Amino acid sequence: MVIPVALLFRHAMIEVFADSSYSLSGQLLPFFFFAWVFDLFTYFAMLGTYKTQNSVIVLCLFFLGTILIALLNFMLVPVLGLFGAAVSFSLTKMFLFAMPLWYFRKEFKLTVHIASFFIAFFVAAACSYLTYQIPSSMYATIMLVVTVITIFYLRGYVRRSKYLHVFKMT
Repeated sequence: MVIPVALLFRHAMIEVFADSSYSLSGQLLPFFFFAWVFDLFTYFAMLGTYKTQNSVIVLCLFFLGTILIALLNFMLVPVLGLFGAAVSFSLTKMFLFAMPLWYFRKEFKLTVHIASFFIAFFVAAACSYLTYQIPSSMYATIMLVVTVITIFYLRGYVRRSKYLHVFKMT
């Protein structure tokens, strides 16, 4: 949920890191933010590689990612231009997250709450889309409500969790 909140400040980020000539690139920020989050998730998913000491998996993922981004760029850039490249980058990072997670679920008996993951992803994606479609004040209000709901959901989940002693909330 940090991504939609960060998008509230997209104009300020563009002014700080670039100039007004890059204002169109502000529309690419959600794609890059989501891709970077999935890239971070990929590193966590790849921890199993170090445990199994099987570096061939990393090499295969590198080649798969290279082929996938090349194919997606070939298909999307002529149609969507720069947006196609951003979508290609984002989809490749999602794929590179899902593959090791899927592979290592067999070896490490990982449990992933897929429904919760997709709900959170689609809420964040919808909020990211809304930042370009509705006024900023209305968007900020929606983000406040969504953030509060998310905090209460996570708090309830942690309380129900078997790891309550680790994540003690007061």
